[in-house]
Amino acid sequence: MLNHGSSRPPGNSFFLLTTSSPTLADPITIKIGRRGVVGSSGRVINIGSDGAWSVARFINGQTESSSASGRLSAEQIRSIAQVLNDSHHGHTLASLPIQIGASHINCPIASISSGQISKLAYIEINSPKAPDSSAARAFSDIVSKLLRIIGA
Repeated sequence: MLNHGSSRPPGNSFFLLTTSSPTLADPITIKIGRRGVVGSSGRVINIGSDGAWSVARFINGQTESSSASGRLSAEQIRSIAQVLNDSHHGHTLASLPIQIGASHINCPIASISSGQISKLAYIEINSPKAPDSSAARAFSDIVSKLLRIIGA
């Protein structure tokens, strides 16, 4: 999962502490949108290992240029790593099922990937309409906390 051939600290899947500053072990990509009759659309948030982030809209396979970008502070990088490693409703990101919910016309869709981990959920993030399962609540919590940290 680590891109640079380094080893991860024990028990710390998403966080690598370098000598100069904290970095994420792998870039993170979050997509939030809706799947409709003619395809999917929404926004994609990319977070680089160094904390550089960007937000852009996507329509089907095409991504527009970034509408917002920035760089996370060392504390924000630590917070992101903690959210990814912590247990939420009994699940860490790594322990969540690969897919939560089922696709249907005009359904919400969200995904998060980092390194070899890729999770997909057909749920509305932070919605009372989300399925009442611990995995769905955990997925929603993880994504919403990451978005809050970034401010996206």
